[in-house]
Amino acid sequence: MICWALEKGIHVVSDEIYANSTFPDQTMISAADIMHERNKGQNLYLSDYVHIVAGLSKDFGVSGFRIGWLFSHNLKLLNAISNIGYFQSVSHLT
Repeated sequence: MICWALEKGIHVVSDEIYANSTFPDQTMISAADIMHERNKGQNLYLSDYVHIVAGLSKDFGVSGFRIGWLFSHNLKLLNAISNIGYFQSVSHLT
């Protein structure tokens, strides 16, 4: 799916909030793992079109903390959300 989207110039947002919630005989493959393998030997990691979001609430059972993150190399996206922390900041207790 990621390769198909990149060929079409479509952004991929991989929601990995349940990344550690797998069955014992299954492994989770992150979009970061796929992109690392795809770009082996190049000085790239995710590209400007692949973004990963995750957080603590599901896998770590700390839903009250409400901490999440975005992993992206797209500078336009990162600049656009750079001031969101003021409105969506993490509590002092966290």
